[in-house]
Amino acid sequence: MFLIKFLTTSITISGVLAVAIGGASFLCGVLAIETVELGKLSSFNRPQYQKMILYGTASVGAGLFLTGAALWIASFGEQLAIEEMRRIEEQTKKQNCKLSVCEGCKHFHGVHYNSTPLICAMHPYGVEGEHCPDWEA
Repeated sequence: MFLIKFLTTSITISGVLAVAIGGASFLCGVLAIETVELGKLSSFNRPQYQKMILYGTASVGAGLFLTGAALWIASFGEQLAIEEMRRIEEQTKKQNCKLSVCEGCKHFHGVHYNSTPLICAMHPYGVEGEHCPDWEA
């Protein structure tokens, strides 16, 4: 989950910076060409201004792509997190049902080993039904 947050944040920042820098470059290039057209001053710099427009446009496009990619990764990560939460919730509900059947039994152990519970020797993962055939007070 941390990796997805890190990727999303870094790609979003990169995308926003690319859009800002590209937009500024594009705007400067357009303004420079319009200034040259209006005043016919320093027309020898026109190719540089055209490059500014080209690179600015490419930068804006790349920034928008990166921002979109970050949003897609964020939604994908969110979906994974939701699915994992549902899986854990279902597993917890099943485990709680199994434990409630075993409460009070003399065979009940209930200790977790490496996050796996050992309910008892006869039914290590608990019984499936609501009654245990081996239950003893």
